[in-house]
Amino acid sequence: MRSRTFLNVSLAILALAAAYHLGASVARAGGQRIVTRELVVTDEAGKERVTIRADLAGPQLSFLDEKGYPTTLLAGATLTSKSERISSGYGHGPYGGYLAFYDSGHTRRVAMGFRMEEGPDRWPTAEDQPGVALYDKDGQKTWSALPR
Repeated sequence: MRSRTFLNVSLAILALAAAYHLGASVARAGGQRIVTRELVVTDEAGKERVTIRADLAGPQLSFLDEKGYPTTLLAGATLTSKSERISSGYGHGPYGGYLAFYDSGHTRRVAMGFRMEEGPDRWPTAEDQPGVALYDKDGQKTWSALPR
């Protein structure tokens, strides 16, 4: 399982490097650039395995298992206005940067991030603080580290 995760991470880095190289060569050749809201990397069977996207929720890099569920998620800063997040359906979250790991049952097991405001979503930090949390197989928080 670790070798598969390593392979997925390696493929994603390779995809990023290739996308940068292609974009840079296009920019040099014709003064243009490649612009997209989503880049999808598929495996040899055509299944999505890595996505890079930027949407209303903010920039995001996702590594997906064979069934399309996330195994690792890295999200950048998202909407900073709470009312915009709620009206768009994104609600509460760490909203400053977020890294999460999911188990084979598609449950978030580890979360690390930075919050810009407090929310009622079991995130372990106070306003304007980083945090780390571990969750059990049912998604219930079992441990968190708060800053001193």
